[in-house]
Amino acid sequence: LSIRRQRQMCKETDITVELLNGQTIDTHCYIANTHDEDVLPYDWYVKHVHRGALEAGVPKAYSDAILNRPQKSDPNKERAAIEFAVHQ
Repeated sequence: LSIRRQRQMCKETDITVELLNGQTIDTHCYIANTHDEDVLPYDWYVKHVHRGALEAGVPKAYSDAILNRPQKSDPNKERAAIEFAVHQ
């Protein structure tokens, strides 16, 4: 995908998030604004998100749901190996 197309597919924004304990924090995030079935995240990216969820202590059902999201293998095997190596 071109950089222009990628930028059209997500929105950068600042939001306030309320944690499970009621505390609020200000965050900067990217929100996908596409439901294009052909545009799926790479498996290594889903692994990064899942790992972050585990580190944040989210409920197991939530972290399991992350892993069960549709995803695809990265055709760039070198990049995928580098990204997966972060979790070893």
